[in-house]
Amino acid sequence: MGRKSRAKLNRSHKPEPPAPTAIKEAPQEVKESTSEQIEVKTEVDIKNTTFDSIEGVLRWVDSHHRAAQEKLVEEQGKALEEHIIMKCRSELNRKYQAVFDTMTALGNDPKPGNSTEQDDIKIMREELKSMGMADESENEATSSSAAAAPKKTPVAKNNGVIQKDIYAWIDEKLRVPADTPLVTQFEEVSFGQKEIRINNKTYSVGVSRIWNDGRTPGYVRRINRYNGLTYDLDQFGVPKPRTAKYPGEITIGTGDGTGGSLFYGVRYDYKNCWWEEKESLRERVESRHESILRHKKVCKACREKKQADDSEDEVEPSHDEQVDENTKDCRKFAENFKYLEREIMIFQCMICRAENMKPPFKMYLEITIITEDSEVDEIFRFEYNTPVDRVFQYLVYTLFQFPDPTTFYIKRLGLNNSNLQMFFPPECKLVYKELIVVGNLFDAFLALNPITDNSPFEPISYLEHHGVHWFDDSYFRQPQARLAKALVISNYESCAFLPPHSFPRNKKIEVECVDGTVDIDRFKTYVNFMRRNSMPTGSKHAFNMKKQSIVLRVLREIKKMEFPRCYLTENGVASFKMDDVNKRLLVYYQATKYPGMIDYQLVYEVDECAWV
Repeated sequence: MGRKSRAKLNRSHKPEPPAPTAIKEAPQEVKESTSEQIEVKTEVDIKNTTFDSIEGVLRWVDSHHRAAQEKLVEEQGKALEEHIIMKCRSELNRKYQAVFDTMTALGNDPKPGNSTEQDDIKIMREELKSMGMADESENEATSSSAAAAPKKTPVAKNNGVIQKDIYAWIDEKLRVPADTPLVTQFEEVSFGQKEIRINNKTYSVGVSRIWNDGRTPGYVRRINRYNGLTYDLDQFGVPKPRTAKYPGEITIGTGDGTGGSLFYGVRYDYKNCWWEEKESLRERVESRHESILRHKKVCKACREKKQADDSEDEVEPSHDEQVDENTKDCRKFAENFKYLEREIMIFQCMICRAENMKPPFKMYLEITIITEDSEVDEIFRFEYNTPVDRVFQYLVYTLFQFPDPTTFYIKRLGLNNSNLQMFFPPECKLVYKELIVVGNLFDAFLALNPITDNSPFEPISYLEHHGVHWFDDSYFRQPQARLAKALVISNYESCAFLPPHSFPRNKKIEVECVDGTVDIDRFKTYVNFMRRNSMPTGSKHAFNMKKQSIVLRVLREIKKMEFPRCYLTENGVASFKMDDVNKRLLVYYQATKYPGMIDYQLVYEVDECAWV
């Protein structure tokens, strides 16, 4: 059956959304000694409703509004507006079929080798299947192709048993015996969001949510698969602000892994922003649904014109352009579909919080252990009665066995997120030779300064920087960055418009360029920067690009420069005089092979040469 036939069949048959089911087991409450427990109401008639879909949420709101309208009164004395509920219901009911029709009309056959697009389509089909709308043949094909591809499978090693004492488990499984010699040298240590990697093992802590009826939404399953949430939730499933700082804590950015906006924009003053969140939800639904409706309208007009003309070749180009534009909007809608589901999740948790009702899911603490050579990930689940930060701090201290003041030697230290949290006692010192930073370089060095052993000071041999923040003034204020023997910059987009005096002067530099932001004038200006800044002999700055044509085009323009004058040497290498008459600047092209890929480099190199 072709895509058009399937689309026609699905438009003629609209399946009903799944009906809400009853929760058999009430979710556990999160207990914390530092916060006061909120008493949960038990006399609400429909407290056991499961919000397994958007329709389930709105059906619950609608029935609750009709059954007990007087109970939904805010502090300001206003009731929940019925027209907002009905508007959300009508828009979201149409969204079900619109999303599936759009996916079918755009075509679901991914291009060979495009794994990202294939994964997105698979995720969308899983979510549509959970709504009862996915095509069976497509689901079978997707599942068979996914089963054919070998990949690491997360496995729960505790056989589904929810353990109670997480600290006792860490002491039993991960603590090194007291008579074992202390390890102070590590090949690799890296920190992420509630994650630490030591050599070939990665340990992570997170909060997972499991629906009581087994119908956990697709986007929640994906979050659970990637270690869960890295911040704490209250008993209603709403994020809580961090209020405590633990011994040895070092934070970069916000430290909670959310960039400062917990739960996608929900603020902490939930009672005051209750109305704003409901209105914001309605606006987002309307704006994201407009592209679907516009696309269907344009496609219908084009089909009618084709039928009237009885020829597909006589369609006006303007119609095709409109279809292409709206197709892009619809693809964007499909990609952002999971974010709409998250907003509905916010709506659901805020309803539970306002009415002191229990959410339809249970929350657990999970520790995931990933071994590099293993085929499975070990996942251990515990009762959620301890803050995530406290558990992660205890885990790090257990793995390092921090003794009295000691110096730890790490060959490669990684800070793999712009918002992360690490633990290291200030009385212990750290020496590292290679540093990998994601995010703001200045924040990273500022956080590491209290634990870095700078006596005697030795420059690091390798510095790799990822992220949108560039060096600017912080680069020159940090001797470890300025004197690093080798510097790698992940992308050139953020530094494409920097003046030459702001560019680093390390001896070895490798820059990963973004082809769409390559500026030829910038590379021509870089010739003067290298000539006039007394770069030492042996300096080599390489710019990696994915397209060979771009590298050759930049090199051709450099060879045409009249000032400074370019001297061509053998093999097409461009040579320039430097201010120091005993040196010359070479600009040339080379290809660097990596496993499975090739980088094309534009290289600026300084060597010795006696000009006559």
